[in-house]
Amino acid sequence: MARRRRRLNAFGMSGAERHVRLHHWMLDSPAWNSLSLPARCLLIEIWKRYNGQNNGQISFSHREVAEKLGVGRNRPVKLFRELEEKGFIKANQRGHFDWKGGKATTWRLTAVPCGQKQATKEYMRWGKN
Repeated sequence: MARRRRRLNAFGMSGAERHVRLHHWMLDSPAWNSLSLPARCLLIEIWKRYNGQNNGQISFSHREVAEKLGVGRNRPVKLFRELEEKGFIKANQRGHFDWKGGKATTWRLTAVPCGQKQATKEYMRWGKN
C-alpha cells in the first residue's frame, strides 16, 4: 500500500504546522524596539497560545508567566502592563484572584482580527502622539 506524501512548502514544513509570525514591519516599529527583553518573550508566549480562532480568549495567569519566563512573582504584572501600554495586547476581560480560585485575565492580540473586529495594530501608532 502506497503512503501519501505530505506536501511541504519552500521551508520544508507542511502548511498545518503552527508557528509564530513576526513581520519585519512590526519588528522595526518603535514600540517593538522599546520593549524589554522579558516583554518580548511574553508576547511570543502569548502568540503561542493563539490558535487562529481564540483571539480575545487567550488566558495567561501571572503565576504561569512567572514560571514560564523564570521571573519573580511581581514581574508579570509589569510585563503585561508594558505590552498593553505599547499596544501589543488588550485585556478583553480582567481576571481576579481570590482564595477560592480566580480567573486569569483574557487577552486580545491587536495584530490579528478578533471576531468581527479588524486588527487594530495599536503598536504601530505608539510614540506618535
